[in-house]
Amino acid sequence: MVSITATVRRVGAGERQIPSEELVVGDIVTLFVGDIVPADCKLLESRDLRIAHGGRSLAKACPCARMLPLIVTVCLSRGARAMASGKAIVRRLDAIETLGGMDVLCVDKTGTPTSGVIKLDRAQSMSGLNSSYVLHAAWLTTLIPHTTSNPWDDAIVAVEGDSANDTGDVQV
Repeated sequence: MVSITATVRRVGAGERQIPSEELVVGDIVTLFVGDIVPADCKLLESRDLRIAHGGRSLAKACPCARMLPLIVTVCLSRGARAMASGKAIVRRLDAIETLGGMDVLCVDKTGTPTSGVIKLDRAQSMSGLNSSYVLHAAWLTTLIPHTTSNPWDDAIVAVEGDSANDTGDVQV
């Protein structure tokens, strides 16, 4: 079971990390980007809070928009707790948001790479047939610039590179 901790300030005790179960009324909790909201809280202050109001007047959008980061964080923390009950370890809330935004997740039968090197065996269509079109579409996504190396992209490029002709064109 994953235990959620909170950075809390108490009168006379300074700031420290405690399990969220030990929070009491009057504790001042410090939250950072990606932190799980450990309990019902009242927002006392914020720094660098940005509000996107979607074209509405700021006066009308502010009451709802001020609560939006809190609402999103609470929803993500509920997801983290649900995943923790299934023995999943969630270290960062933004990872849940990223996972929730995926359309396709590719893993081996155990869910993890076993050799430390990912190797793509084949690309298949939704009907389960081998598809050079799907492989080419996956290869096109590898052309998007990334700040870090991506082993999934490397595996796709390795297979797609084997199917390219001498001019570098991809055969579909």
